[in-house]
Amino acid sequence: MPLPWFHAVLKLLCLLASQRCLAYEHSMARSLAYLEKAVYCGREKFQKWDVGDSVTMAPKVNASQLRFVQSSEQAAAGIGRLIEPDGCFVAIRGTFGPISSLLDAVFWLMDFEHVLGCPSCQVVAGFYLAYLSIRDQIFHALAEFQCHQRPLYLVGHSQGAASLSYFLFDALMRKYTVQHMYALESPRPGNENFAEKLRALVGAADAWRVTHYQDLVPHLPPPGVFGYVHALPEIYYDTRNGTHYLECGVEDKNCSGRWWAWQLNTVDHDSFAQIYPCKCALPEARPESIWPPVAFLGSTSWVQTSMSTTFKERLMLLFG
Repeated sequence: MPLPWFHAVLKLLCLLASQRCLAYEHSMARSLAYLEKAVYCGREKFQKWDVGDSVTMAPKVNASQLRFVQSSEQAAAGIGRLIEPDGCFVAIRGTFGPISSLLDAVFWLMDFEHVLGCPSCQVVAGFYLAYLSIRDQIFHALAEFQCHQRPLYLVGHSQGAASLSYFLFDALMRKYTVQHMYALESPRPGNENFAEKLRALVGAADAWRVTHYQDLVPHLPPPGVFGYVHALPEIYYDTRNGTHYLECGVEDKNCSGRWWAWQLNTVDHDSFAQIYPCKCALPEARPESIWPPVAFLGSTSWVQTSMSTTFKERLMLLFG
């Protein structure tokens, strides 16, 4: 699969500097997706590592060093030590419950806390507030598990993927080593200043956002006048069922950006590469129908009756 020109240049510069340049690893992404699934099993099951097929499909964990953290905003994450590969992981849960859903709709921008590290950086308020509500708990668990000298394996889905971008920034500023970071089905996390600074911190590390076919969520919030942008390059799974993917740029019209707004749907948001990272148990059969909105912008007319009322209302508020 051809790389965008800037990835090719980046890899060449890394080779000239004798640095290690990490490429996307499909098998690792699938493996980390099972860590994300485990967080959706809840505190009790996660900390007992009674997490269904994640026990065998995720990287091997140290079951005595696991921590489930959660806030009153219903943000949650799982943190733990890995045995194979050696390291630590952070998996940030996506939207879960009414308060978390409400924060999903808080799309205005607010200042990012790192004034010195990221001047003029702004991030999406709802996603960032959710992250801040569990940030200290995550870093406390990492310190307790002696993770500062070990590589980190990071994953998040949906709102959790946006939160993972903020965590990635914080972890790199604190001199953690990030081995792999995969933000699954992430909405746009902030403005261009935040995106540029995060990419500069990441360098040539293996950090990507992963999108699936015609999923709506990576197109939110819309760029528009407020300047929302994605921060990381994209891995795009270009069929509804299957594992074929493309390595793409940051806002790439040849990848998920190829679709018109009315062609997007919510069905493709729950899975990628035939894994359902936001469900603890195996899901029921995928519905055959997908919704296209009758008119994505400037309309409140929608034609998917199976879409939750809460989600409809949030989109109506956003697009008028």
